[in-house]
Amino acid sequence: MTRSLRLRLLLALGAVAMMLPACGVNPFVPGDTLVSEGSKSGIPPYQTSGGAAYIVVVKTTISGKLEGTVDWTLASNPMRIAWHRGDCTQNPNCEMLSENTTTSKPKSVTAVNTSAGTYSLVVVNLGTTDESISYRVVLTP
Repeated sequence: MTRSLRLRLLLALGAVAMMLPACGVNPFVPGDTLVSEGSKSGIPPYQTSGGAAYIVVVKTTISGKLEGTVDWTLASNPMRIAWHRGDCTQNPNCEMLSENTTTSKPKSVTAVNTSAGTYSLVVVNLGTTDESISYRVVLTP
């Protein structure tokens, strides 16, 4: 391969890498792993549902930082999100590691220095009407 051809190839790869963020792909975050992603509709308000919450249970095989991001439909419905250790669908008293109760939308919550194991992202609708959410969980070693 000639030097000129190698230079053209390198420039072309650089141009593609620079376009990836415009497609929603961030190539500059090495090691991040998508653990879970999805959506749920019909989440009732906490006050009128007897304390119902939506729980995303994830299992990790390596230690690292867990970040959960949640977005929802109505800004008028405040949401609470938190990381808990263990499967909170089996143990409603599982240990809370971190929470985000701000009014920002969407909101993220991070659990740092987590060991391999089972964790629950707990989403609580503090509003007055049923809510729909989308969520994404990422692990960074």
